Amino acid sequence: MRTTIILAVLAASALAGPTGQRSTCALHCTDSDTFKYDTGKSYLYDYSVTTSTTLLGTFDDDAQMHITANAQMDVTSPCEYVLKLTDVQLEGSSHGAEFGEAIMKNPLRFSFQDGVVESLCSEVSEPNWVLNFKRGVLSTFQNSMNHLHQEEVQETDISGECTAHYEVTSEGSVLSVEKVKDMSSCTHRRDVAAYVMSTGYATDSPVQSLPIFKNTNKCLQKIEDGILKEAECEESHKYRPFSSEEGGAVTTAKNTMRLVSQQQTSDITADFEFTSTSLVFDEESSTKSEAKIDVVEKILNDLKAASQEEIRPEVPVLFSNLVASLKTLDYPQLSNIYKNIQDPQVKKFLIDATPLVGTASAAGILRDMVMNDELTETETDFWFTSLAFLKNPDPEIFIAIAPLLEENPSQKSMLGTSALVNNYCKIHSDCESDSGVIQIIRRIEAQLGSSCRAINEEEKSKILIALKALGNAGRWINANSVLRRCFTEEENDMEIRVAALEAWRHTPCEYDRSNVQAAFQDETQDPEVRIAAYLALMSCPTQTLVDVLKERLTSEGVNQVGSFVWTHLSNLQESASPEKQWMRQLIGEELLQNKFSTDALKFSRNYESSFFMNELNTGASVESNMIFSSKSYLPRSAMLNLTVDLFGESINFFEVGGRIEGFEYYAERFFGPNGYFPEETVEGVLKNMREQKTDHEPTTLEGFLDKATDEPQGSYYLRVFGNELHYHHFHGLENVMRTSGATNPLEFLMELARKGDVDYSKSYQLFDNHYTIPTISGLPLSLTAKGTATLGIQMNGKFKVRSLKNVDIEGHFHPSAAVEIDGLMVVDAHVTQTGMKITSNLHTSTFLDGKIKLHKGKLVDIAFNTPKEKVEVINVQTKFFYLENDEET
Repeated sequence: MRTTIILAVLAASALAGPTGQRSTCALHCTDSDTFKYDTGKSYLYDYSVTTSTTLLGTFDDDAQMHITANAQMDVTSPCEYVLKLTDVQLEGSSHGAEFGEAIMKNPLRFSFQDGVVESLCSEVSEPNWVLNFKRGVLSTFQNSMNHLHQEEVQETDISGECTAHYEVTSEGSVLSVEKVKDMSSCTHRRDVAAYVMSTGYATDSPVQSLPIFKNTNKCLQKIEDGILKEAECEESHKYRPFSSEEGGAVTTAKNTMRLVSQQQTSDITADFEFTSTSLVFDEESSTKSEAKIDVVEKILNDLKAASQEEIRPEVPVLFSNLVASLKTLDYPQLSNIYKNIQDPQVKKFLIDATPLVGTASAAGILRDMVMNDELTETETDFWFTSLAFLKNPDPEIFIAIAPLLEENPSQKSMLGTSALVNNYCKIHSDCESDSGVIQIIRRIEAQLGSSCRAINEEEKSKILIALKALGNAGRWINANSVLRRCFTEEENDMEIRVAALEAWRHTPCEYDRSNVQAAFQDETQDPEVRIAAYLALMSCPTQTLVDVLKERLTSEGVNQVGSFVWTHLSNLQESASPEKQWMRQLIGEELLQNKFSTDALKFSRNYESSFFMNELNTGASVESNMIFSSKSYLPRSAMLNLTVDLFGESINFFEVGGRIEGFEYYAERFFGPNGYFPEETVEGVLKNMREQKTDHEPTTLEGFLDKATDEPQGSYYLRVFGNELHYHHFHGLENVMRTSGATNPLEFLMELARKGDVDYSKSYQLFDNHYTIPTISGLPLSLTAKGTATLGIQMNGKFKVRSLKNVDIEGHFHPSAAVEIDGLMVVDAHVTQTGMKITSNLHTSTFLDGKIKLHKGKLVDIAFNTPKEKVEVINVQTKFFYLENDEET
């Protein structure tokens, strides 16, 4: 029988955050039916952790880590316990003393409910990695059985909330308990969401985590007279992608606890200010290590030496180390390094590395580079776009970037910075009170004016980008009344009115949407505006709103609007997407009133196709909107969205969309009966679309051209992970797509050739992925994949390249490149790591010396000289290492 001895109201006040000097960690206490620990006693256990990482079927040895300690459990009251770790030894490591000191520094209070460790109360300053190690101890100590017989329970421990199967056998007075945990069922753990922009969903699928590891967990406990005498837990993590049944990369962790003594003691108090948390693993935020300017300077000097004559194989790994080292420096240190570098070749490596750092200090340096015109437009745009992919930015980064949004900010700066705000606000719900976020939002809002009124195309573009930036950010300070005027004033361009409504797509549901609802219900508004208002409302549907929409369908007088709303709600009723199931429940199962024509070639509508496999916890949905206007028989706008559902997270991979105006003439000119490409099917479709318009709308080409724009125009956009990253508006067909030398390799090489003597280099970070899973040891298992590349081109001599048909070159051309791919699988004890590393390096260095002359496309002269040194066309090397005590063996 379970009884509550502390009022539940206390629970609500202590669910999260610092709890101050509250007297107890346990918020309630249950009767002890299984365990019989005595109040006032201390129970001392020998505790050990052993981890091993090996490549089965390839090598006989492994990389091991071994930790021993004394774990003392003090019982201060029936449900109030204290864990104290003493005599902590990290064997074979030069950092053992540092590790032991941190682990032993503070005791840990915890709530013990008849075997279940319900909550932890740690000292406020306790580092996450220390607390995680203690979570491993208590996960081994814990038993979640309700009764001492075979059963299946949902157990919360360091791995998350998992399904655990318990079996009990009796040997005299000793109960032997075997626990097998289904690791694929674990929820409430960092997984896909930690590394990809996503939205969580709930499902009862048996698979709840990314299955790149085959995981097993088994514990054996021996209980006598209600006291845990012995526990042994073993966990295995086998990396699937490159593993077979017999071999592969495997990490095992083994914990043991053995009771050595129990004694009555009076000194078992542990009063300190604590923070309440759970037993679930909490990944440590990256922290700056000790800043070392001399390390960065040495790396830069090594890069200079390794790229003097050509790009040597070691350049990519040096560049990767440079990026990692720059993350440890603050703004004054980075600024000092940048100002002291005079060599343009070395400075180029620093310019390439700084955008990859992702810290507020690096953002400050890049701000200075942009304001001093030291970065090319391509490099600047690349940096701003990369901001959209920072998962958990430092709030100080907004203060560093804000000055770049003051005067005529670029499109990429507005979209990239606003996407960064959105990423930050997803984690910090009170982000609107942050001074840096306020600075960014105010600068975006300043671009809108009082009502989004544009007097020319340049102002229209500026306003559109600002509206799209607000849509990315999903927050605003003083823009509510301005946005209302933006979408209600009929003098505004239709694209601006629609963009003003799309700015609501990321906003919290607490934002007042009454003006948006009024616009939707006003039948005098253009159907495009009303449909955009409807979609803005459906970003935060409520039961009241859904009931209003259902009622509206019975009285709606505009077919364009009614058709879209009906198809959208009907698709929601039938959607298999787990992210939309809560909206499906709001709408209900009854058939919706449909009195509208939903002909796909005449009326606006929503399309959706989705599937979801609950047994695998995977699925996908494709959604599209096709919006027509009374001003055209061609669709005015369209979009396509792809969302993938993986293991509890919905990932909105991309959305592409656009709008067009004034293309009726071209449709008739190309595909009509007298067009360039007459085609009966297309001609029939066009004729049908014209003839089906209402009587008061023009049905001839001449009628449409009277209302059409002088020249065709349109726009298109790209959103990645829900954030808009690219937008382009065009006038005329010739301006539909824009290209630059940066995306045209041939034009880029010709531009280099025109400069004569060239010493060019560019370094890239191809990928830098990090995946962490908790282990029973309390030490995380980290999987890292990192790729870097450096390209170098050296040319000198006479280079006259007017075109591909008129070339006069005499000199040498020396391209070289190196690519480094590193894979790392390590157990991380914070002060040291053990595991394995595999490194692959590709290097090429070729040399051409001679002359070639083309005149009007005819070969006039050609000669090639023999290179003096060996030419390395391509060389690939792969090496494997074990890591122990941070050294490669």
